[in-house]
Amino acid sequence: MRVDFLGPVRIATPAGAMPVNPAKLRVVLAALLVRGGNPLHVDDLVERVWPVRPPENPRATVQSYVRRLRRLLPDPAAIVVEGRTYRIDLPGDRTDLGEFRRLVDEGRSAADVAAAARVLRQALALWRGNPVADVDADLVRDDAMALTAEWLQAVEYRVDADLRLGRHAEVVPELRDLVARHPLRERLWAQLITALREDGQRAEALHAFAHVARVLRHELGVDPGDELARMHSLLLADEVTSTVDWRPVFQLPPPVSPFVGRATLADRAMELLLVPDEVPVVALTGPPGVGKSALAVMVARRVRDHFPDGQLYLSMRTHGATPKSAHEALGDLLRATGVTVIPATTEDRTGELRSRLSDRRVLIVVDDVADARAVRPLLPGSPGSAVLVTSRDGLKGLVALEGAHRLLVSTLGSDEAGAMLSELLGDKATGACPALTAELAQLCGGLPLAIRIAAAHIASDATPTFDECVARLRGPNRLAELAIEGDPDAAVRIAFDRSYERLDPQAQDLFRRIGCDPAPEVTVDADFLAAARRLVAAHLIEETGMNHYRMHDLLRAYATDRSTVESNRRPA
Repeated sequence: MRVDFLGPVRIATPAGAMPVNPAKLRVVLAALLVRGGNPLHVDDLVERVWPVRPPENPRATVQSYVRRLRRLLPDPAAIVVEGRTYRIDLPGDRTDLGEFRRLVDEGRSAADVAAAARVLRQALALWRGNPVADVDADLVRDDAMALTAEWLQAVEYRVDADLRLGRHAEVVPELRDLVARHPLRERLWAQLITALREDGQRAEALHAFAHVARVLRHELGVDPGDELARMHSLLLADEVTSTVDWRPVFQLPPPVSPFVGRATLADRAMELLLVPDEVPVVALTGPPGVGKSALAVMVARRVRDHFPDGQLYLSMRTHGATPKSAHEALGDLLRATGVTVIPATTEDRTGELRSRLSDRRVLIVVDDVADARAVRPLLPGSPGSAVLVTSRDGLKGLVALEGAHRLLVSTLGSDEAGAMLSELLGDKATGACPALTAELAQLCGGLPLAIRIAAAHIASDATPTFDECVARLRGPNRLAELAIEGDPDAAVRIAFDRSYERLDPQAQDLFRRIGCDPAPEVTVDADFLAAARRLVAAHLIEETGMNHYRMHDLLRAYATDRSTVESNRRPA
């Protein structure tokens, strides 16, 4: 149970949000909440509840309201009476304000900028409007103004993180709205000018500086502060040229070790990437956790000598917390190739990238792509360079319109899965129990992600042992066992979640129905064929014949779990 007041006042319970009524009771609670644990004299509380015409015995009425609130709150002792004062004493995790402050602190201390932006967004999402928005009491709303200042500061922290991540164009509309509402807040103006400058809108940035300078002089009689003055100097110093000489960049992440199997597939991908007089586009597609990214990195490393002008790497994070747009990706590519002033529009960024890549041999690796539309703006315009893409989508549009070569990355066969376990655990560990090794590979469904997680559990100093790990995977909670605590990227269920959550409701429903059907193959009615095709495109089911489909064992277990979860969510 939690008390929320960053918006309308409510009591959040497992069963849902509960409003605080009547209105005067809500005013008493809000008046204490916005004080942040500081005492409020009973006379001041009376003034907030009844600014005019209080009842005959207002203190007694306040005491009555306090008794009622104690029955509503998570802890009846949370309202503390000290002499003639009242204060509320709730732990941080019992209010949305406490949770907001905890997340802001976590975001500010995060070592990773992307993580900081993500956590700060979670903090700001707790705000459902103005604090105590449904409280009709001017003095209480005045007390809450300090909380709005905390929100504004958290927004600035989050914008700083977005700017460091290169999301300049994306934050410009938000910042324009913020400076319109807070015209004297210089930090917001500095962020807007930074975003405009880095997005290639130098004239707009200069116009923004001139505007804030006029506002500050007219309203406060002061000149812009040091930060804005520094931004103005940078704008005046910007050179007309936006690029520097070409510099080869090799951005590939480290290879996954050990890498087992896929020899034929890797050879075919390398052959297609090296076709002369074309702009080869090779798409590695397949279900989640099958090892597409690892294969792409391995292939890219093997062909490095054929692309001496660089190997650029982009993760589109389609199935992560903060997906990257093609517009953002183009900005990243341009900065990597030496562009210092980035064009404002996606079309101009595409043209600039193609100009930069002309007559050069560069390999672009684009990982975790949503669909063909996310790739097209990134494609080079002249032969010499190539693009290697990974996606859970079938990318048929890229095949049809851009002539991409699609290679399906499927699960490992029993021999390859066994070889991966042998490499991960050593011949001694696997050779001593070949039957268990084969069973473990089978329980992991030949999925490299699952195999690596299971092997990590066995290889750790703690339990489970090899035998215990296999025994647990035989049980009903196989997906729960195929996860490493504290690492969302090392969990089979979360990998499946990210694909499932991108589906439309009809496809989700069909996915659950197929998973719960005990037959190894399922016939789909004509009304659901379009949804079935979407599931095939997402590599969540496999078509075995006309209107006939089957599902991987681990996906079947996941679909069954999701069906149970969805059933529990429905009202009785």
